Amino acid sequence: MIKKVDHIGIATSNLEEIRELYKHILPDVEPSEHVVESQKSKMLCYDVAGVHLEFLEPTSDDSPIAKFLAKGRKGMHHICFETDDIKADIEKMASEGCKLIDKEPREGMNNTKVAFIHPASCGAVLTELCQKS
Repeated sequence: MIKKVDHIGIATSNLEEIRELYKHILPDVEPSEHVVESQKSKMLCYDVAGVHLEFLEPTSDDSPIAKFLAKGRKGMHHICFETDDIKADIEKMASEGCKLIDKEPREGMNNTKVAFIHPASCGAVLTELCQKS
């Protein structure tokens, strides 16, 4: 069952520029840094009252974020909802006709399980589900 908004993913080509900007926007929030090899990206994450702003920079030209940026896009990439049973939610969405990118959960940041739902089934917004271990 979906519990809350976990994070908003924002694509960027330069995390250092983001760090400089957000020193002024969120001066009291120390960001955490992560690399997710499976997504070929590095991240700068800000916790704002339990919702994370997850800025994503590609580490490879064939990463999903690099492909997104190559289309001339930047900014909001996806929204993520935390769930307590990702497999059950995936199965329920599939049975209701949702177009899934991931039919099985995969490894995410910080030992989470993640799965993506195609934008065509979510009002043109790439949507992620995550389950914390």
